Amino acid sequence: MAEAELTPIKVVETDLNGCRCCGAADNHRLYLFGEKSKAEGILEALKDCTGMNECEELSFLCRACCLKITNIMKKTSELKSIFQEWEQESQERKATQLRFKRGHKGESPTTSPVTLSHLAKKAMTTTTTCKSKISLTSRFQRIAPKPSTTSESTELAELPTKETSSCTQPSTASHNPASSIDESTELPTTEETSTQPRVLPTYLLPNPRTEAAKVLESVGLQNVKARAHEVPCLSSEEKAKLCTEAAKGSPAVLAQLIMEIPQLQKCVQSILLQNIDSQCKKLCVKTKGTPSVLRVSRADQKNLTSFTWMQVLKEMKDRAPDVLDFLVTIAVPKLKDDDKQLAPLCVAYGILMNLRCRELSLVQKINTVVLATGSATKKNSDMHWIAQYATFDRIPSNHLDDSRPLVSNIDEFQNKEYLLTQVELDKLKSDFTVLAMRVLVQYFPCLSYLKDDVCQHITHRYSIEMAKKSVIMPLPIVPFNQNKHSDVCQYLEYLENFLLEIFTPDSEPPVPPGASPADVASRKDRILSEVKVPLCGDLLGRERVTGAKQTRMGCDYKTERFENIVENVAQWHAKQSFLGYIWEQLYDSSPMCGREVGTLYNIRQQFRMVNVYSDVKKNYKSAELLMLSVTKAYLCCAFMQWAGIETLDGTPENITLPCEASSHEERVNFLNCTIGKFVEEFVLVECDVEKAWREQQEQKRQQQRCVNQSLSEDTPNTCTSPSAADRQIETGQIVIMVQPKLTGPGYDVLGVGQVVRLQENDNVPHDVVPVFVAAVEEIACNMLSVGQVVLWPKIKLAIYPPPTQEEQSTKQPEPTPSSHSESAVPPREEDRLMNYASQCLQLGVMLMQLNDTEKEGDGERCIMNWKLLMLYFRSRSRGMKYAFEAMRLITCVKALYTEKMAFRIIHGQFVNVRGGPGNNYANDLRMEMMVKDDKGMLKGMCGNKTLKAIDRSTSAAYGLKKIINVIDKESGVPPDSPNIHIPVHRRQ
Repeated sequence: MAEAELTPIKVVETDLNGCRCCGAADNHRLYLFGEKSKAEGILEALKDCTGMNECEELSFLCRACCLKITNIMKKTSELKSIFQEWEQESQERKATQLRFKRGHKGESPTTSPVTLSHLAKKAMTTTTTCKSKISLTSRFQRIAPKPSTTSESTELAELPTKETSSCTQPSTASHNPASSIDESTELPTTEETSTQPRVLPTYLLPNPRTEAAKVLESVGLQNVKARAHEVPCLSSEEKAKLCTEAAKGSPAVLAQLIMEIPQLQKCVQSILLQNIDSQCKKLCVKTKGTPSVLRVSRADQKNLTSFTWMQVLKEMKDRAPDVLDFLVTIAVPKLKDDDKQLAPLCVAYGILMNLRCRELSLVQKINTVVLATGSATKKNSDMHWIAQYATFDRIPSNHLDDSRPLVSNIDEFQNKEYLLTQVELDKLKSDFTVLAMRVLVQYFPCLSYLKDDVCQHITHRYSIEMAKKSVIMPLPIVPFNQNKHSDVCQYLEYLENFLLEIFTPDSEPPVPPGASPADVASRKDRILSEVKVPLCGDLLGRERVTGAKQTRMGCDYKTERFENIVENVAQWHAKQSFLGYIWEQLYDSSPMCGREVGTLYNIRQQFRMVNVYSDVKKNYKSAELLMLSVTKAYLCCAFMQWAGIETLDGTPENITLPCEASSHEERVNFLNCTIGKFVEEFVLVECDVEKAWREQQEQKRQQQRCVNQSLSEDTPNTCTSPSAADRQIETGQIVIMVQPKLTGPGYDVLGVGQVVRLQENDNVPHDVVPVFVAAVEEIACNMLSVGQVVLWPKIKLAIYPPPTQEEQSTKQPEPTPSSHSESAVPPREEDRLMNYASQCLQLGVMLMQLNDTEKEGDGERCIMNWKLLMLYFRSRSRGMKYAFEAMRLITCVKALYTEKMAFRIIHGQFVNVRGGPGNNYANDLRMEMMVKDDKGMLKGMCGNKTLKAIDRSTSAAYGLKKIINVIDKESGVPPDSPNIHIPVHRRQ
């Protein structure tokens, strides 16, 4: 047994990391020696309440114990403030109740001398106190010092009197008993015996009162009670006036005289307020008297069916007549015959009584029922109307040409304008590198010192202008359905009239009465001749507007054809469609996909993001957050593999990091070069369309070289030699169809074909050859077509030269497959996980690019993104409308629109609500936010919706939203957090 007792106990990690009070292990614990604990005084309160000693090993506190300590601190602070108020009131009351003897009215009271016998008795009492009482006193000290008689007498002696007199304290050295006490004993003086106030900790100090609390404290019954002792006595003249008027017996004159005397007015006011307070107290009783009709328990809620306002009015008249008098005086200055004044009066009474006693909640329950069901007098119907707002260009464009389109002849517009140029490809690589660097420096500690060197805002030509705050003018909801062409035409007519109202000069005479419609239309054309306004919306809205304009194409006037309204597709809906394309490629909600580690659905299940659906439109924000999180995770994994990092906290082995003392230029060069190579390898994967276009261009260059070589004078195989027409061309030979250039020497390549054999009975001239057309160049599209067989002159044919001996020697023979060969190497299996991760990286970084373009308001980068989106949307198996929309947008801003309109379309796709760089939104996204506010306002109108009410309320919705934000800020209501946080578990 002895050995067992001496065996040391193993220290478990939960004992060291457990709570200091209860020992429980809690993940959400508080460090007692941290900044939060010191700032809130939790450690000091824990010592005072429990008497614990500081221990560095046990230095944590669980959430439950921390909450208990906080509640104790709060209750102690409240008790402290109550005690201080009571102490102040008691001292003031004692000062007012002080009485003097007749012969000593002119003298101030003096303190009684402190004798040595009293001090000795007090010392004996202190030394004989029990130990338990001493320990309790040391552990639970008093909140405030108890006032002693000496201190009270001293305070009373300092009260002001009519005649100030000095009183000398008798000296203790003049008494004989002092000689019997040891000289070493120090007697406490009067100052030492008086209790000194204790310095309270921070958590025990009362909370500072607000300005509103100070104002409320200075009025009402509490203020009258607190200042009752300050009321002076009446003078002899006032007493004489009162006696005179009382003798006359006129109540009105006497009352008027009483209210003219301030002292009596305060006393009368105090009596009235006390009566009101007494009446209200009797109404708040629950069992000791008759409860108020405003008290409705859960069992009595069924009696609300027999509710009448007269019940409340009768209660005020019988049980609170003074309250009724005051309310009627305030709310009913002039009585009306109807009962419309009764309900507001009773509602005000119910609100005030509920503030006094929350159980008096009849009016609140009635309001809840009314708001829930609504006093609807009209039936709701499903209506599809159009919401709108107007904004203004932040970049001036008046200096640009607005008279002719960018490309006068559309035939001159080349197809290469739809693809990215080399400059745009370099810009895309630079943008992707910046986006990747932002992620890497965030998650890798070894790169954290490079955070300040990473570009936070990708600048463009108009960064300063796009950082300005936009001017947004909300417009009312109009009752037109965009699914109907007739309603869309009416909506465009509404816009034309709205523009006419804005741009009509003040000097313009009004339309004369009886004017014909032609005169009105010509006047509108004249006023709006130089006005063109872009109209942005989603894809459906753009298609409807285009259809309405095609419907009016045969009208005589421009305003009737809506030519001054230029429709355009917005950005956010296109981004939403792109995320839907990502979901089609990468998201599968099947159980098998849920078990595949690394897929979107598997990560969605691991993080329990139940608000992510198969349809992106149900919750776009959550789907976007999941995609961005997965993209960042794959970026980190790819960088760890590429740089040779085993863990996130590790150091790369395959790359050399710049030292921390390096200059800014060296760090930027490292980020652009090294991280740029990483982006090229893992993010900028070459698309199939781009690869095909590159191979086609290379093939064209090779054909041109062959033609030049074949048609040179030194080549014996040239068809331009005298014997070229007599030379025999074999069937199946590949030839190039050419023609001489119209200007200058040389030949133009028209196409490539293969010599074929015709039927025997066909008479083919000797100087022509039947050629099957396999490829046609742009300049020969009107002459030739692929798949056609033409008779082409031999003199205009070029033959591929036979390969030289060097080319034959360098060309490796293709291996012939053999099914019986044992040494054949099996083909490499496709790495589908690598393909999935690469696609996640490419599409995810493209989504980051769209988000960053929208935030920065970069219109030129937006057009570059549309070129890529056109390729992505074109690869969809269905739903390729946005691919054609991207092609339409590029065609319009590159060729069909004027320079000014193209500029406005490119740079007018964003608004900045708050101002500052990186705070831009897409136009349609801002419209969706305003539609949400409009729906909330219309929902509050319940069934009472009329066109006039909807027009008035939705026009003010934007301003009301600002007012609500100001009121919430003033009232201390925190705004809703726009961000969604996902817990991240880091594995080493």
